[in-house]
Amino acid sequence: MALLLPAFAGAQLHEAKFGRYTIRATLAPSTAIPVKDIDRYAIAPSADRVVLTVLVLDELANVAPKSVPATVNVRIRNAGKSFHSIDMRATVQNGGIAYVGAIPVPHERSTTRFIISARPPNWVPLTIMFRDSLRHSG
Repeated sequence: MALLLPAFAGAQLHEAKFGRYTIRATLAPSTAIPVKDIDRYAIAPSADRVVLTVLVLDELANVAPKSVPATVNVRIRNAGKSFHSIDMRATVQNGGIAYVGAIPVPHERSTTRFIISARPPNWVPLTIMFRDSLRHSG
């Protein structure tokens, strides 16, 4: 499972457990994407964006957590702006699935509110909300 989470320098982790499911979200500077992974993530490294990676983990009893497909929707709001959606793409690695998107970062330090909704197959939507202080990495 660790291979699906980007081991980017400076990554921030947010997660919430909902019964057998866990939503795990990481934010990391896009400039920390390893060169070998740039094509897979399809996010060009830049000081004005961070990478959001979302996993939906199914933790069945007596079985190691496994990432599962889900319908993932992400909305963000920077200070003083309205909510807008972030395009998330599914990436498959080592039999697991992660959802990846690019978040624009303003030049001034800003607190961004995240609302992530994930719906695993045959399950109700699960929602995690958090705030993170994003900063330009340039």
